[in-house]
Amino acid sequence: MPIESYKHLGLLAIVLGITGLSFLLYKWPNSKSKTFSQHAAATKGGRLLYIVLFSLALPPFYLFAIKWLVPTYDLPTSFMYLLTVAVVGQLIAAYVPVSGGWKTVMHNI
Repeated sequence: MPIESYKHLGLLAIVLGITGLSFLLYKWPNSKSKTFSQHAAATKGGRLLYIVLFSLALPPFYLFAIKWLVPTYDLPTSFMYLLTVAVVGQLIAAYVPVSGGWKTVMHNI
């Protein structure tokens, strides 16, 4: 796949993220002082949406960053490692809701 074709995955990930999070806030409104994670954790449907959203949005974002952003801007290898840790952490946070106890601790790491 040519490097330029990965460029569009960044836009796809942004559109998916904004659309999904906007729907989350519309469908399950809550206090304005709550985080997206707290909105999602409030209902079973919200938790499912959060998992699906990040499972769909993060892979294209990761490919965009690794296959286009890093080579285009000649970013260091350490950036790729940090990005990998961040994406895995975000997926863990999506799958482990803020619901008290060890789940909140795991989510917040």
